[in-house]
Amino acid sequence: MNQPVVPVEVVRTPKGPRFARRLLEAIVFALFTSLLTAFFLALWAPNIATYVSLFRPSCADPRGLAEVPHGQLTATANSEDDSLYPASAVLDGRVANIWVPPLLPPAERPAWMSARADFGVVDTNGSRLTLKLKKGADADVQLVCVVNGLSNSYANYVNWGRVRTVQTWTGNSPDPLLSVLESLDEGSFQTFQDVRVPRGVTDEIVIQIQDLYEGQQTVSVDPDVCGTRGEVGEGSQNDPVGCNLNSTPMAGIAEVKVYELTESRWKALWPF
Repeated sequence: MNQPVVPVEVVRTPKGPRFARRLLEAIVFALFTSLLTAFFLALWAPNIATYVSLFRPSCADPRGLAEVPHGQLTATANSEDDSLYPASAVLDGRVANIWVPPLLPPAERPAWMSARADFGVVDTNGSRLTLKLKKGADADVQLVCVVNGLSNSYANYVNWGRVRTVQTWTGNSPDPLLSVLESLDEGSFQTFQDVRVPRGVTDEIVIQIQDLYEGQQTVSVDPDVCGTRGEVGEGSQNDPVGCNLNSTPMAGIAEVKVYELTESRWKALWPF
């Protein structure tokens, strides 16, 4: 025989002082944790931003990296004769001096390549620039910057060719990275450009020029100043000190800077 279902009455206790106290404690705790979180975010936010930025430095903003002093570097080229445009020019602090790799003579170029004598073709077998730290020293290299082309004046910059692509590797990372350099305008032609480099500790950086932008004919300065009036377009010699008259196929690198990481990136997170 089925028993009748007896309803159970739920008795709710009134919300008294204990409930109000717990609610107040929860509000105070939430407010306290929010303020504490905001305080630490405000304290650490710039450091977090700095920490992240150290992974993406640029020549315009090295972001805490230290430049390796030129006195700690030597520059050599694997070309046979670099006496006129020596490799050491890239470390002398002057954009008027330039390292130029040898060009491939027209007779030695592949059949598919232009045989024009005024067309610059790099001899890649002689286009390696090696930056070496002093014996026994090394650096945690993070960034390499170059001034592309003869940059003592915009007219000379245009007259000469400019480097288009380079491959870069280090003594500890032999796999090369490719970089495409820009041919810049009159307002920025002396700007340092980023070169991709394997990051890490090394004592040697190798930059190999692959190909070039072609120079363009222009008159660099008043012909009366150079004593060359009437000679423009008649095969006059190019003068790197400021009297270029005709375009030249030569191109190279005027300056190089190397940047290293001198302390742990983690230190950037410490706000004190």
